[in-house]
Amino acid sequence: MYLSELSEYFKQLESISSRLTLRDILIELIEKLDEKEAQVVSYFLQGRLVPPFINLEFNIAEKMINRYITERFDITSSKELADLRLKYKDLPGVYEFLATQKRPNASLQNMTILDTYNALTEIALTEGAGSITKKLSLLDSLLRKIDPTSGKYILRLIQGRLRLGVSVRSMLDALAYKESRQNGTDIKVIKAVFDKAYGLTSDIGYITSVYKAKGFEAIKQVKFRAGIPIAPQLAEREKTLKKCLERIPFPLVDPKMDGLRGQIHIFDRYYFEQHTFEDRVWAKIYTHLLNTRENTLLSSSTRFFVKIFSRNLEDLTPMFPEITEWVNKYGEIFFRKIEKDKPLVAVLDSELIGYNENTGEFFGFQVTMTRRRKYGIKEAMQDVPIRAFVFDMMVYGDELIDHPLKERRKIAEEVFADLPSESTVILNTAHKFYENKKAHQKILEEVQAIFYDYVSRGVEGIMIKDPDAPYEPGVRKFSWIKFKRAMKKELADTLDVVVLGYYYGKGRLATLGIGGLLAGVYDQDNDTFVTIAKIGTGFSDNDWLQIKKILDDLAVEKKPARVEVAKELVPDVWVYPKLVIEVSADEITKSPIHTAKVALRFPRFERIREDKTPDEATTLKEVYELANLT
Repeated sequence: MYLSELSEYFKQLESISSRLTLRDILIELIEKLDEKEAQVVSYFLQGRLVPPFINLEFNIAEKMINRYITERFDITSSKELADLRLKYKDLPGVYEFLATQKRPNASLQNMTILDTYNALTEIALTEGAGSITKKLSLLDSLLRKIDPTSGKYILRLIQGRLRLGVSVRSMLDALAYKESRQNGTDIKVIKAVFDKAYGLTSDIGYITSVYKAKGFEAIKQVKFRAGIPIAPQLAEREKTLKKCLERIPFPLVDPKMDGLRGQIHIFDRYYFEQHTFEDRVWAKIYTHLLNTRENTLLSSSTRFFVKIFSRNLEDLTPMFPEITEWVNKYGEIFFRKIEKDKPLVAVLDSELIGYNENTGEFFGFQVTMTRRRKYGIKEAMQDVPIRAFVFDMMVYGDELIDHPLKERRKIAEEVFADLPSESTVILNTAHKFYENKKAHQKILEEVQAIFYDYVSRGVEGIMIKDPDAPYEPGVRKFSWIKFKRAMKKELADTLDVVVLGYYYGKGRLATLGIGGLLAGVYDQDNDTFVTIAKIGTGFSDNDWLQIKKILDDLAVEKKPARVEVAKELVPDVWVYPKLVIEVSADEITKSPIHTAKVALRFPRFERIREDKTPDEATTLKEVYELANLT
């Protein structure tokens, strides 16, 4: 497929407000693509070149694009450019107008999607001295070959502002409905297969290409590979411990820490060399980045490799070198329990949290989050030492995902028995009520005592888990239930909501240009965001200014297709649903206006959740559970 044809699909997706129409357009587009094109387009639709677990950015600032446009089209007046930007909304829109009206390209070429991908990859991988000049030269060469509309979308892709309203869930739904229409299979069964495959690979491009090349049966055979994150299992919540134990009478209970979710992959050189990524269009990119940015990973003296991924699949490895050091020191002991014919590979689910070894105290979430940085990592290690508290083991030689939790826990205990208990990576504490089944009231009293003990030590709460349940990647079920110290409020927990727009505000806040947020939760069944609150309290002026800056960068002209809002709540500024914030509230009440059919009573802003994606925010189902509406 040519880029110009793909741009027409982008134009359609950008203009629609119907989720079902969006799905039909995606199905039509997927049908026209070959295997490799399907991979590339799947990433493009997310506004990316590669999956989220590969750290690759274009690093071309807006001011550089501004300079490029002014120089190419001989714009000498800043007012002229400002007027054009006001009229065409953004710099890519201005580019489209100027390239069409003022100085059309003289040598247009029929660039294919793959040609475009290769050109963009070269731009993104250009680094070092003089890289900005070279990047702009490569960008200019690409833009002169393509039509103005395609150029607009390429510039938005480079800026990270493509925002077509297509999520990974949208793509999975489109693939599932396409298969259902072809073969008449139950859509729920098909969705479950696609969801599991994505959960194991975290790579929508790969899933789409496998389906295009080999069909639905091949999706059932998709396997995990070390170095590519497994989608983390998620927890439901309950209002009382009594209700938790009604769901799981004889649980495993462990502490719920307020840190950064860290999925740790450990594997040896032989596994790395045998499991290449040649079936992915980003294989050369990945190898290049490993050689240039993480050369210690590939050095001849290193036997064990480490990758660390956040809950939203970002690569955190360079930020936590102490974990790599721990693996280099204890790797031989760590893998001692693996049978000789099994690969030396393991995947651990953990909570990374700042920890004061002298006092035994935990740092707060905001302090721990300061470790998420690109620079000053050595200094940060000194200021905020990190400890990884491992609470699950999904792979150890063999995949353990389908094994019950109590078996995974037993294996983890055997592995960590040979390792020092006071070190960077340790096994989390677990209380196993399934091993000694007591009267229900006795268990309730003991779990309550455990809860208060952890809270008194600064831990967020506890996790109550079904010992007989498998690990279910990307799934939120009552096999894991979180119970936090916010239980003392009427609303049993804070909620993570997605900002859908903002209001200008009145009085003093009008001078800031923002005075209220329209917030929603994720309706997983329909892949939409539904409104649940207007939020205007809990913010300092600095909070408002920080949030406005983020939201202005996410502003869009019209309501996104996956957002459902009543006309009474239409915001002054629509934004692409990306920013997740944590809010508290007194209770959840029924609402005739909000599209969630319920609303938060007296919602209050708590903090921005940089570690969560919109699809990981509180779901509508969770809200109904909390409100006892299911």
